[in-house]
Amino acid sequence: MAAYKCQDYTAVVDGRPYRLIVVHSSKFDKRKASKLEWELGRKKAQLEEKIRELGAVEFACEPDAAAALEKLKQECSGLFYGVYSNIGIDEVMLKWTRRGRPVKGEEAPTKTVWHAKTLVGR
Repeated sequence: MAAYKCQDYTAVVDGRPYRLIVVHSSKFDKRKASKLEWELGRKKAQLEEKIRELGAVEFACEPDAAAALEKLKQECSGLFYGVYSNIGIDEVMLKWTRRGRPVKGEEAPTKTVWHAKTLVGR
C-alpha cells in the first residue's frame, strides 16, 4: 500500500499567482529503487563481460597488459563499481617444433605471457 505526502506552494508565473501542489508517493520510491537496482545489475554484468574478455587475452609484455588495464579503468571510471586489478605472469608450453618423440632430457619449449587479472567491487 502506498503512502502519500502532500505539500502546497504558491508561485508567481508571468505575473499571475498559482497554487502548486506537490505529491510524493512511497510506491514511486520503490519503483525507482527497483529500477536503479536493475540498472546497476546490468552495468555490473557488462563490466564483468569486459573483464572476462580482457582476462582471456595473452599479452607479450608487461607494459601491454598494464596499458590494457589502464584503458579498462578509464572506461569504467564513472561507474558505481570499482575495478581492482593486477598483472599475472604465466609460463605456457608451446607445441613441439618437430614430429615424433622428443629427445631424452629435452625440455619442452615455453613462452612467458602476461594476463590482466581483475575483480569487481563496490
